[in-house]
Amino acid sequence: MSQLTELPTELLIKIFDDLDLRNLLHCKPVCRLFNSIINDAATLQYKMELALCGMEDGPPGSMVPAERLECLREHQDAWGHLRFTQTSNIDMQSGNVWELYGNVLSQGKNRRSLAFHQLASVIRGIEDRSWSLDDLDVEIRDFGMDPAQNLLVLIESLVPNNGRSYSIHLRTLSTGESHPAAPKPAVLTYTPNFRCSSFTIQTSAELLGIIFHSMDGMDNELIIWNWKTTEIELAVSGDPVKAFAFLTDHHILLAKLVTYSATLAVVDLQTSHAELTPCEDLQVECEFYLPELLTRNIVVDILLRLDPGPNWTPNPDLKVPFHIARGDRLFVVTVSLFSPGDQHLRAYTLFIPSTTIFKHMDMYSGDIEWEQWGPAGSRLIYPTPSISRVWVCYVYGMGFTFLLRSQMHEQRQTLYMFDFNQLAIRKSMQEKANIDEPQTSESWNLMTDDSVIDAGASVFNDSIKTSLPFRFRIHDIAPDPDGRAVAAMLSEDSIILVCDATSVRRYRILTF
Repeated sequence: MSQLTELPTELLIKIFDDLDLRNLLHCKPVCRLFNSIINDAATLQYKMELALCGMEDGPPGSMVPAERLECLREHQDAWGHLRFTQTSNIDMQSGNVWELYGNVLSQGKNRRSLAFHQLASVIRGIEDRSWSLDDLDVEIRDFGMDPAQNLLVLIESLVPNNGRSYSIHLRTLSTGESHPAAPKPAVLTYTPNFRCSSFTIQTSAELLGIIFHSMDGMDNELIIWNWKTTEIELAVSGDPVKAFAFLTDHHILLAKLVTYSATLAVVDLQTSHAELTPCEDLQVECEFYLPELLTRNIVVDILLRLDPGPNWTPNPDLKVPFHIARGDRLFVVTVSLFSPGDQHLRAYTLFIPSTTIFKHMDMYSGDIEWEQWGPAGSRLIYPTPSISRVWVCYVYGMGFTFLLRSQMHEQRQTLYMFDFNQLAIRKSMQEKANIDEPQTSESWNLMTDDSVIDAGASVFNDSIKTSLPFRFRIHDIAPDPDGRAVAAMLSEDSIILVCDATSVRRYRILTF
């Protein structure tokens, strides 16, 4: 020990910098020297605060660790207090399609053109930038994008308004030209067994997944391609197929309907095949069962959202000092159900960190009952918050936002921010319990009590208790003379209020 403490401080800092957060914190109480070095070195403080904030370091740039640390603290303070550095408006276009991903908001200008807006960040140094792709030579039914890969995915019906075959064009987000990483002619073709009403488009690195939703709502098809090779990795069909999200670079989480409940099935793309497979015959690694409903309730739909995808990082051209970490993600599952007896449509929302999924994937295979994973590994809210089924980008990383109308003032609204970052929550709990620690998280309210839904609440067969801790922040939105917002969306540096009234249709950008 004495030999170690005799090393130069610069060398000790390099040694400590190779440790993860847990081991670095274990070094602090070893001796006064270690504690002093860790507390005084900006490099180590930055490393610890990145981990606690759910962030990771960005690419090399002009900012030294001390400057990045100051920038990170300013960013977290702004989020913690919902203190916006600027507010701006973006008019809605008339193209009826839109997307928000990776700090880029895009809209259809018409059936053949798209407008893009890179949302600014004063704190992280991202410039406000707008551009358009006019006359893409494609009748756009829907589209998706990934700014990190400069990828734009356009879906075109080969016979507009009538046919069943679709072309999926792989273009660049910057110019609209064929993407250079896709094989020529950079077009995928697919023909589902029905006419489509809508599409769900998700990307994750070289994977592109699309759910083709049928007109009658009785059958859907999920196809996942490697868009860089055009090979199909998975093809599954059936009414139970409602939603999906990428879990890892070779796993997806598939939301399915089952009798009196719903499940989240983990599918390994490395063991799947390209032939269209009925959902009931699909090989799954394991299947997480959601709470069982009363027999008089019928599950009619499931919405599964996370953002951004696993292992996603911003486009390196942005040169951000830090960005959301590639580790944990928050899955937001909204289950809609119908009770024929009273003709009521109800919904509940379940918040699940991806670490909960990974933990139980390692422990079990096959069916995983709700009691095995849900009570401690999730948080269930019923009735559900005001979650839009149109403006669905309400989750980012481990954060979630929604709007409520004030009971006292018709035009005033309240914005709620939830945070499920468990490291930050544990730090807040420790600060609250230890009066000797400086109180740095006064802007957040902690929720550590159990949420209990009684069996007699007209929804579940048994009493449902969930206990995953979270923290939340409440912010009053001042009345807007042009009308109330109908939804709130979330990106890494902004909250986007959707104002979709008769007199005005726009996005109100609240920037950190």
